[in-house]
Amino acid sequence: MSDYVYGLNKSGMSVIRLLNNQKKIFDCWDDNKKVRYLANKHIPKLNFKKINKKRINLYKNIYITPGISLNDKRFKNISNSKIKRDLDLYYENLRDEKIIAITGTNGKSTTTKLIGDILKKKYRKTFVGGNLGEPLCNSIKKKLNIHIMLLS
Repeated sequence: MSDYVYGLNKSGMSVIRLLNNQKKIFDCWDDNKKVRYLANKHIPKLNFKKINKKRINLYKNIYITPGISLNDKRFKNISNSKIKRDLDLYYENLRDEKIIAITGTNGKSTTTKLIGDILKKKYRKTFVGGNLGEPLCNSIKKKLNIHIMLLS
């Protein structure tokens, strides 16, 4: 059973790179033709398949980029356990990293950056990302001990 990635922005591409590095089989799609072209330029031989209501339930995991609502009508008849975000894939691939996750209404970006700057001075192997900077899945292939991430 293969996976499906819908949306090929920064987060979607990081999911694709991680799945590709793990030698997993997946299909992907973005509604924007130019985005698909650029994705294929960075990772040749991507298997593009438009969402098909009959076939969508055959996928094991359906990774939807954060910019797309989980309430989108295309995904309403799909089991909630199949629909995932990059955060789910990130979490599944953690080893023993220390994580600082920042959420809230105001000041998330500033707090994330400040904590990241402080810890990068003391600990060289620090990842700062999430909804700010690098996508979460980019941190998995790097050997980083501390992860500071902005979540919203």
